[in-house]
Amino acid sequence: MKEYKSMLHYLAGSFGIAWLVWAIALSGKLPASSAQWLTTVGMFAPLLSTVMLKRSCPEANVGFRLNLNFKRGWMFYAVAMWGPALITFAGVAVYFAVFRNYDANMGYMETSVIAMYGEEAYQAQGGLAIIKAMAKLQIIQAVTVAPFFNAISGFGEEAGWRGWLYPTLCSRLGAAKGMVAGGVIWGLWHLPLTVSGHNYGTDYLGWPVLGVVAMMIFCTSAGACLYWLSLRCKSILPSALAHGAINAIAAVGNYWLPSDGANFLYGPNPAGLVAGLPLLVLGILAMWDITRMEKTPMAL
Repeated sequence: MKEYKSMLHYLAGSFGIAWLVWAIALSGKLPASSAQWLTTVGMFAPLLSTVMLKRSCPEANVGFRLNLNFKRGWMFYAVAMWGPALITFAGVAVYFAVFRNYDANMGYMETSVIAMYGEEAYQAQGGLAIIKAMAKLQIIQAVTVAPFFNAISGFGEEAGWRGWLYPTLCSRLGAAKGMVAGGVIWGLWHLPLTVSGHNYGTDYLGWPVLGVVAMMIFCTSAGACLYWLSLRCKSILPSALAHGAINAIAAVGNYWLPSDGANFLYGPNPAGLVAGLPLLVLGILAMWDITRMEKTPMAL
C-alpha cells in the first residue's frame, strides 16, 4: 500500500504541476516568448515532485544520484553528448528515404522565415544563404554548447523520471515491463503539448490519438536509452546531458523539407513514427542490456 501511495503522490505532482503550468502557457493569453518560457518551466515538475514526495511520503526511497564519475564513465558522457545527433541524422535519412521529399533548397524553412519577416527582409539578409547558415549554426551548437544549456531543463525531468520513477517501476515490474510502463507514463505526461500540436501539429489523420501513441513510442525508446546511461554511470547527469542534446538537435531535419512541409507525425523529428525507427532499435538494445544487467548485477 505504501508503494502505491508514493507512486500516486509522485504522479499527481509531476502531472499536476506540469499540466497546470502548460495550461497557462497554451491559453493563448501570453506573448509567444513568455509561453515558450513557461512551457520550459513545466519541465521541472518531475524534480519538484520528487522533492514533494520526500515530505508527503517519508517512507519512499527518494533520491537521485549525481555522481560525476567522469574518469571511469567518460565514454558514456561522449555517447550522451553526440549520440543524439547521430541517431537523429540516422532517423532523418530513413525519413527522406521513405518519403523522398528532400529539398536542397530548404523550401519549408524559406516559407516560414518569409512568413515571419517578409520577403524584403528575407532577401536583404541573404535569402537562402541565411537559412543554410542557420542550419550550420544549429548543428554546430547542438554538438558543442547547446546540450549543456538544455541539460538544465533536462535535469528537471531526469531527476524524476530516471532518478525515481524508472528505478521504482523496474524494481517492482522487472526491467523490461518497468521501462515500457515508464515510457507510456512519460508519453502521457506530454499530453497537453501533444494535443496542442507541439511536436506533430494538429492536421494529421487520427489527431490527437495517433500523436499521443507516437509520443509514447518515442518516450519508451528514448527513456530506455536515457535510463541505460543513468545505470551505466550510476548517475542521472549523463542522461540529463543526453536529454539536452536530444532537444538541441531534434528539429534539424526540418531544414530540408519542401515548402509544403510534411506530416510531422512521421518525421523528420526523431519523435516521428518513421524517423524514430533508429531510436526504437537503439531503445530495444538498451532494454536488452538493462535486462541482462538485472540478471547479472555485477555488470553494473
